[in-house]
Amino acid sequence: MTPNEWIRANYYVVDHDIMGTVIVWGNQQGFYAIYTPIDKFIEFFEVPMKEALQARTDVKQAIRDSDPENVRGFNELL
Repeated sequence: MTPNEWIRANYYVVDHDIMGTVIVWGNQQGFYAIYTPIDKFIEFFEVPMKEALQARTDVKQAIRDSDPENVRGFNELL
């Protein structure tokens, strides 16, 4: 599985007219008005995602661990 495939399997992804293919962040109650282009998300986290996928470990935790200070702001969204 590639990072792109993992994102599509785990998040709501749509084609946005202006932003391209994006992740639409949300929870069980609904969706936030936050969109992240898939290519940018992969650019930020491709290495930890690939490593976790190859090791068959928790990809979300690998992403969090790669940004422990939450500088990129995704730790709570995951």
